[in-house]
Amino acid sequence: MNHEDFQPRRPAMLDPEVAEQIPGDEDPAITTSAATTSAHALLGESDEEFTAEQVQQLAHVIQTEGVDTVSALWARSSAGSLAGQLWRLYLLKQWYDREPETIYARYHDGQKSLSEYLAKTGRHLPGLETTMQRIGDLMAGKGTSNLAALLAAAGTLMRVLAAGVCCGPEWITDDHDELADQVTTRAGALIKTSDELLAGARKAASPEGLV
Repeated sequence: MNHEDFQPRRPAMLDPEVAEQIPGDEDPAITTSAATTSAHALLGESDEEFTAEQVQQLAHVIQTEGVDTVSALWARSSAGSLAGQLWRLYLLKQWYDREPETIYARYHDGQKSLSEYLAKTGRHLPGLETTMQRIGDLMAGKGTSNLAALLAAAGTLMRVLAAGVCCGPEWITDDHDELADQVTTRAGALIKTSDELLAGARKAASPEGLV
């Protein structure tokens, strides 16, 4: 799959008039609404636009057909939104699934680079496999017991992946890569994404939450 083909598929449960407009850019407001609704559906939550029954239907589509059915809807969502946070988790999980050896190498290299800092602060690194399993469960529609904690773990993990001297803070450097995106190709992408996920974790833990 090339980047040009990376387009959202229509969620099957949407009203036909709404679903017809989702793949294109004709109405950004509808795309934003669909992104928000599908993000909440992944967490089993209804919103102002869709009833609990409709969200259950969309969640079923995600569980049976895969999160790719809706994930591309999240691509243009702001980093401070639920959809934007899920997009960043999705990209991280796709990268891990495609290049696990690269991720492991970066993780262990970054862990060594941060060893002195960790010893001084008493902080612990999130487990790589555990964090990826939790992200995978979320993307499979199984939910999460603590979204804020998962975002914090993912944000910390991204910082570790950026810390290794072997690779540095860059993420995707080839514009033709299937994961090339405004999130992954920017300068210092891993650090910036880490900061965004950590900010998302704080917001998710706040009374307002992520929307």
